Amino acid sequence: GDYSHVNHGNDDYWIVKTDSIGNKQWDNDYGGLSHDDLYTITKTNDGYYILGGISFSDVSGNKTDSLRGIEDYWIVKIDSAGNKIWDKSLGGRGADEKIGNITQTTDNGFLVAGISRSIKSADKSEDNLGLCQPWIVKTDRNGNLEWDKTIFVEGDDCITAGGYAIQTGDHCFVSANSVDGGIGGYKTQPNWDPNDSLYDIWIVKFCDTSLFTPVNMTLDIQNQLSIYPIPFLSDINIKLEKVKAKFVKITIKNILGETVYFDLSNNTDKTFFKNIDLSFLSNGFYLLEMDFDGERIVRKLIKESLLIN
Repeated sequence: GDYSHVNHGNDDYWIVKTDSIGNKQWDNDYGGLSHDDLYTITKTNDGYYILGGISFSDVSGNKTDSLRGIEDYWIVKIDSAGNKIWDKSLGGRGADEKIGNITQTTDNGFLVAGISRSIKSADKSEDNLGLCQPWIVKTDRNGNLEWDKTIFVEGDDCITAGGYAIQTGDHCFVSANSVDGGIGGYKTQPNWDPNDSLYDIWIVKFCDTSLFTPVNMTLDIQNQLSIYPIPFLSDINIKLEKVKAKFVKITIKNILGETVYFDLSNNTDKTFFKNIDLSFLSNGFYLLEMDFDGERIVRKLIKESLLIN
């Protein structure tokens, strides 16, 4: 029929591209020697596609990343002609299943949401509270793990929905799931069913606390320091009122720890203000380190473009 490939295993991801009236233009197949089940596909900011599903396969077929446990999240990036660019497995030593969605974040990385039965192991940094837990994974633009979060909820049954997550406009994250548990873990409200036998929709919002990371700095200076705007498009402004430091050192590093900006300024006024042009930087996350005569603070900067949704 329309299938033009030899299957790699029991189940593969199969993608078909059509024109605007449904005529097939190409198809392609992605998988290892076992079960690989596709759940979601998203167009990326560079015009390519990211596929998200689960895999029981180890390295085989055109799957190049090893199996972590019984089954893993498996994400695959393809170009606009269906050619595979890279693939990544994400999981603990147990079963990580039922991916709900994969979305692109403002730094061009990816947010993968699903359900995990795994204990703390491999890519999973936290143990489960119940049998199955919502599990969210954040990767960089190349699918490399940056962080993961288990959304703790009690319950004796596995969650039936795949689990969904998005990044919000304030750079926090929202998770949505179907759960049967009452109060416990991060869940602060009882189940609408008093017997906890039916499922409710449960929504959780959480934020990246490293957006504000004070290090060895007094509360007064923290309150007097302003860095804006975050996220920024080209310039950032740094303002510190009632500063007593004679020298102010500013260092900005990328996620690889490389210094991309450095400045050492004499401070003669009671109010320190500096505008920094960072238009030369690519979109993504950076760390701003500031030293004031031995006191130090670190904050995360986010550069993004108006072209990113």
